[in-house]
Amino acid sequence: MAAPGAIRLDRRHAITAFVDCHRYVWEGAMAALAVAYLTVGLLADERGSFLPVIVIGAIFFVEFSVRLWAAPSRPLYLRKHWIDAVSCLPMIGGLRHGINPNVHNFGDALYWALITTTTVGYGDVVPVTPEGRILAGALVFVGIGLVGFASGQITAGLLATRDDSSKVLEEVASMRSELHRMPELLIDREGRGEA
Repeated sequence: MAAPGAIRLDRRHAITAFVDCHRYVWEGAMAALAVAYLTVGLLADERGSFLPVIVIGAIFFVEFSVRLWAAPSRPLYLRKHWIDAVSCLPMIGGLRHGINPNVHNFGDALYWALITTTTVGYGDVVPVTPEGRILAGALVFVGIGLVGFASGQITAGLLATRDDSSKVLEEVASMRSELHRMPELLIDREGRGEA
């Protein structure tokens, strides 16, 4: 008879092996569920029915919890799959404590996020709840980094020059060989009386 710890380890290994064996199907199903989650979340935000969002969020939570339990190294799994933990939270609509009178639909929210991320801040839409203000601060922080990174990459691409160091070294070597031949050429020229 196997020890209880060995049975638990076999179950953990079996779950990991199953997911690894069916990786593409598993990831495809999770991606389809994520699209459904986003769609249902947006519809729930418009209509006010949050039960489907909570159900799909619970599915993500169970999947994440089982895979975390089955992981050979839980800290490593958390480090590599932190976004999976975040996806378990029903972020759209269900966790709002207050409603911004200037944000009527997803387009308005997207406009506010873009203006906030780029730190333009026209002021026509401002956060009214403490949670919204925290989110705005995080968006500004991320926006400064992303816009700075993107502009740095564009600038580096525009200013990039070819690596001509090998070409320069070849030219220097050619000039050195010509300089070494100069005394020989001068002696030869003097010997012919062309000086």
